[in-house]
Amino acid sequence: IETAHTMHCFDYLRQSIMCCGDTTLEGADPYTIARGQDNLETGTSGIGSTHMCKDYGAIWSYAKVKGAARWAAKQQKEKEKGGR
Repeated sequence: IETAHTMHCFDYLRQSIMCCGDTTLEGADPYTIARGQDNLETGTSGIGSTHMCKDYGAIWSYAKVKGAARWAAKQQKEKEKGGR
């Protein structure tokens, strides 16, 4: 795989996470299905998929408050207090 193609794929994932707030990618390509091909072999073009950007600032704020590092710190404090 060419480096440019790999970088394009990573950028696509970055945009998907930032724009959609999840990692859902496009579903089956209607043109691939119409040709009787398997999407696993051909991939998807994204044709017919619509994305609407979310408020990434709100997603980032939520992640900072609810992130794994805060959860781990809370668990450690409870452990030190004799909790679970």
